[in-house]
Amino acid sequence: MDLRDLDKFREGNRLEAKSAKGGLPKSMWETYSAFANSRGGVILLGVVEGPDGELMPEGVPKPSRRIDEIWNNLRDRRARRQRNGNHLRGLERLRTISL
Repeated sequence: MDLRDLDKFREGNRLEAKSAKGGLPKSMWETYSAFANSRGGVILLGVVEGPDGELMPEGVPKPSRRIDEIWNNLRDRRARRQRNGNHLRGLERLRTISL
């Protein structure tokens, strides 16, 4: 996925855009769970869906803090629920991208 062509993508059953201006959105975890229990997908933080369905970058304040928050939450959830490794698979590709 080349994010320079973001305007060519649309949300669907394997792609979800989430605003992250106020931190990690709680709805991200619902999407994460749905993707983990299906064929997977891509969550784009700091991206919003316009009225016409076009995806537009909005940015993520303090991206390194958001990444830490994601990892810490996953570790806590995994410890509490003793999740299997499938829920963490693919997160080695977690990245921040400057726009």
